[in-house]
Amino acid sequence: MNKLKELLKKFFVKAGPSLILVAGVLGPGSLAVSSKVGATMGYSVLWVLIIVFVMMALFARLGRIIGTLSDDSIIEMARIKYGGKTTGYILGIAGFVVTMGFQTGNNIGIGLAMNAIFGGSMGLWAVIFTSIVLVLIWWKNDVYNTVEKVMTGLVLLMVISFFANLFVVDIDVKEFALGFIPTKPTIFVLVIAMSATTFSVISAVIQAYLVKDKKWTKATLKENLKGSTIGVVILAAISGVIIITSAAVLRPQGIVPSSAVEMGLQLEPLLGATSKWLFLFGLFSASFSSFVVNAFSGGLLLADGFKLGKSYNNKYVKIFASLLMILSTIIVLYINENPVELLVVAQASTAVVVPIFAVLIIALSNSKKLMGEYRIGKVGNAIGIAALFWVFYLSYSQIMSFIG
Repeated sequence: MNKLKELLKKFFVKAGPSLILVAGVLGPGSLAVSSKVGATMGYSVLWVLIIVFVMMALFARLGRIIGTLSDDSIIEMARIKYGGKTTGYILGIAGFVVTMGFQTGNNIGIGLAMNAIFGGSMGLWAVIFTSIVLVLIWWKNDVYNTVEKVMTGLVLLMVISFFANLFVVDIDVKEFALGFIPTKPTIFVLVIAMSATTFSVISAVIQAYLVKDKKWTKATLKENLKGSTIGVVILAAISGVIIITSAAVLRPQGIVPSSAVEMGLQLEPLLGATSKWLFLFGLFSASFSSFVVNAFSGGLLLADGFKLGKSYNNKYVKIFASLLMILSTIIVLYINENPVELLVVAQASTAVVVPIFAVLIIALSNSKKLMGEYRIGKVGNAIGIAALFWVFYLSYSQIMSFIG
């Protein structure tokens, strides 16, 4: 028993930041986007998921290395090397804006799930759960460890439920195989949203802060990096499974989900009439697991951008996290559109400002003084440059869609 506890302790030391990455990224937007992708485009864009997985794995690893090797936070390094206070302000505000988009999606997801179970408006449930979380973050001092334990359990439950469904759906093997061959997407906004949810550059940046909270050192970096891709594998796998089950179950019936209950129909082959309840639980878990992590990420980046703090337990981080939650709740109170469509738009909109962080990570990773033996190599740079082109293209496409 003691040996098992020791093994589990070592696992969570290595994988903790990765599991927080999953909890922060795998929110209701991920479930909604993946469901819509499968229901409307079938298996045809699975190739996109492979590309963004490779990019996310690289950036998450680089975030961990930068956070471990540097004496400063990632925004502080940018402030010193690339432009002073103004650079810090821009990065802090940009990070806050991106997480605001994700947080709005979290509120919508909680509202969708609770409305389907108990009734009541999205706005009502957003207010209730925002109030609960505000009490939690001001009552608990060691927020990070509390969140890590709770979110790990919720993520594992989601993994089990979605993967179990995969074994009972009728998959078109030929179409599934063809989905890994690049073709022109029929609904590009969904590709943007899928990329934004799976290739979350902000989450890679947050990895740099998380390993500092873990007090990782260069002496143990090689060992700790062994768990660097765990979260990304889980994230991509769950997104892929939802796309596959939606393509196998919803698309043949012509169902384009516009509610939580309709998204839950993809689990009917496994659970029949009870499928909606499992999906609603999964949707709530995804929303709530992202709720605290995402809010603190935005608060942390804004506080660090203005040199007010760079630790999860810092007073100003908590203040800005609270502000982010309150503002996103106000947005949800004034929403009257299709909530599933709004989830897609909220995810896609985050692609607008993330290129700035992608450039920062690649630039720092090429610093010989900082990275030493961990300096990014030719293969890593090739993937990184491709990722930069990808995020800039997505950002441009999303801006053009907003303009009309």
